[in-house]
Amino acid sequence: MRILLVANGYPPISNGGVETYTYQLANSLVSRGHEVHVFCRTSDFEQADYSTLSEKVNGVSVTRVVNDAKEILEFRQTYQNQQIEDLFGRVLTRLSPEVVHFNHLIGLSFRLPLLCASKRLGAIITLHD
Repeated sequence: MRILLVANGYPPISNGGVETYTYQLANSLVSRGHEVHVFCRTSDFEQADYSTLSEKVNGVSVTRVVNDAKEILEFRQTYQNQQIEDLFGRVLTRLSPEVVHFNHLIGLSFRLPLLCASKRLGAIITLHD
């Protein structure tokens, strides 16, 4: 199964509770033979906001989107961000996941689950905080 996990960060760059949970979940799913990809926010003041960094972490493909709020002009953009939604939409099209598991949306956009619904993709949300 192709699974996309969404979180506010991912190890080894980010190591909080949600990040650790997502990391352990991803590794467990990979060990069961699933194809797992992570879409997350990252901080990198040397990169432009909305640039993407791609890497593999223990067999998991990770797309990190830089968002340090360097281009935020209105408060609304801290929780509803069209640029992140556009990037996420391209990831959905490229990966065509069978299910998307949302773990945390801080630094991303609250409308990401709506994009899944508009594409008729199965999505689940785990509430951590």
